[in-house]
Amino acid sequence: MNFILLEIKLWFKNESLSPKSYYFEKNKVNVITGTSSTGKTTIWRIVDYCLLSGVTQIADKIANAVSWFGIRFIINGQEISIARSSPEKSIVSQDVYYSRGPLPETPVSNQTISQVRSHLNKFFKFSGELKQAYNNLLSYRHFLIFCSLTERVIAQPDRYFDLHFFKDDFKNSTNGKMLNRIFELIIGADNTELKATNKAEKGINREIRQTEAVNQEREKKILDFKEKVRLLIEDSKRFNFIDLSQSFKNEDEAIVFIEQVISTAKNMAEGNYIFDQENEKLNQQKKDTLLEIGKLKKYKREYNQYRENLTKSADSLQPIEFLYKNLSDQLVQSYETQIFLQTLHDSFSEIKKSINQQISPLDVSEDLKKFEEQLDKINKEIEEKNKSSNKFLHNHTNYINIGNIEGRLKSILKVEEIKQIESELADSSKQLKNLKEQKKELSLQSNKDTYEQIKLGKVKLFNESVQKVYDQLSKSTDYEGYNIALNEEDLILDIFPPNMPKFLSISEIGSQANYVFLHLCMFLALHMHMVNMNIHYVPQIIFIDQPSTPFLRYAKDQELLNTIFEVLNSFIDKMVIQNKISFQIILTDHALPSDWDKLPNFKLIDEFNDGNALIPNELL
Repeated sequence: MNFILLEIKLWFKNESLSPKSYYFEKNKVNVITGTSSTGKTTIWRIVDYCLLSGVTQIADKIANAVSWFGIRFIINGQEISIARSSPEKSIVSQDVYYSRGPLPETPVSNQTISQVRSHLNKFFKFSGELKQAYNNLLSYRHFLIFCSLTERVIAQPDRYFDLHFFKDDFKNSTNGKMLNRIFELIIGADNTELKATNKAEKGINREIRQTEAVNQEREKKILDFKEKVRLLIEDSKRFNFIDLSQSFKNEDEAIVFIEQVISTAKNMAEGNYIFDQENEKLNQQKKDTLLEIGKLKKYKREYNQYRENLTKSADSLQPIEFLYKNLSDQLVQSYETQIFLQTLHDSFSEIKKSINQQISPLDVSEDLKKFEEQLDKINKEIEEKNKSSNKFLHNHTNYINIGNIEGRLKSILKVEEIKQIESELADSSKQLKNLKEQKKELSLQSNKDTYEQIKLGKVKLFNESVQKVYDQLSKSTDYEGYNIALNEEDLILDIFPPNMPKFLSISEIGSQANYVFLHLCMFLALHMHMVNMNIHYVPQIIFIDQPSTPFLRYAKDQELLNTIFEVLNSFIDKMVIQNKISFQIILTDHALPSDWDKLPNFKLIDEFNDGNALIPNELL
């Protein structure tokens, strides 16, 4: 779970003092150091409080000085700000501010605790199956325990996780083993997902059966519809309502034709009134069409006659042209003769000019063809109607038969209903195919390994990560070269000599320093393992409080403390460079900056000494 703490902010009840912010960097060991009783340990308690703890771990003297505590962080790429009003008399406040973005200048309550918890649960991406497996008691807060290596447990021989700090979150653990179940979950050994797979497979099988049953019913309706239409067509042909040679592309076309037959028959049964109207309408259309055809044919005849007359006139006047050109000087030279001859010549010229102009008539061929086709169609329709009319006029049995056809047509589903059923069948068939593919995938998952095999394999991988961290930390210690492994019952690490079986672990390893090493091994290896297994439930941040407590300022102790800091520094490199993820460590300690000043991944956030502290002295 990508989680980066960016800022902790305090608003003081003394409004004359400006709010105070502490800024943290990703991919760093962020250190707040200083003397005792300066508020270092409260840093993580503020984070926990703003992440909506049901109880407060913040000291009363600090709570009394602060009006609001706020944190700003990035979770899965989204910047979130949460501020919470200071607890009163160790009772948590219900006033909370939530936003996506920076903290406000002055916070005011804008959402309820349950609303903000719901937002955070969504960011942690819990599945419904996972919540049900834990009786809906599991929330993002249960995973914060794996980020909190507190001073209370860091050197304890038999406790690695601070259940007291998170007592409110684990109060509903009826058998005391909820932490063990969650631990198995975060190392990938919990059988919840396997159970969820089996449950999902059963659910898919049930859905497949239901879908198949519904599809069978739909297919039955479609086949029944087609069969009934087929029988209607056969009977309609047998009763001579439809020609034996008549074929149809589909049931839709057949039903439309049968409906027309029924309509015609009903009209005739009602006295042929509508039939006569339709017949009269068709006859009128026929007359109108014949009239248009006659007009077009007459136009063509008259135009052809006009052209023919012009040609004849020109032929009759050709001798005049000859006389005019060749014999005009031999004719009587009277004025009247010359005028007559000139008039005939001019008329001939006009006629020739009209012919030569080749005036194109209107092309009526296409219109004529269109009207003739329309006439043919009308004649066929009149003929069909007359045939139907004759059938029914001379055979009253046909009225009984058509009634039978109509009754059966009404009893079958409408075409629109069948189309809807066919559409639903197509959709559900696709859904059924997808369900069967999902079933196949789930079957492969559920049959691949049993739960115990999964658990054994994941614990083995976790132990390998633990051993790698321990080999780095245990240099120059009395237990260098020893082996360690997870004690699954107590959730601690057992240590045993090389080449010895795990059940012969050492019960007591003496110095608190050795237990600090084991605790660091547990937390660092746990986060390494979760990254390797791509398990996203736990935020990628570790709070480490007072790891230097067992170490004095002797040379040997200083060497061991430096080893711890070097391992933390290399751990950041491993996460950022090798695994290519962001990671953050918040370290509060008494150690001096000179103890890590040569380690590039360490960042000093603040040093609480010489009067500098989490809360100004004048407010305490």
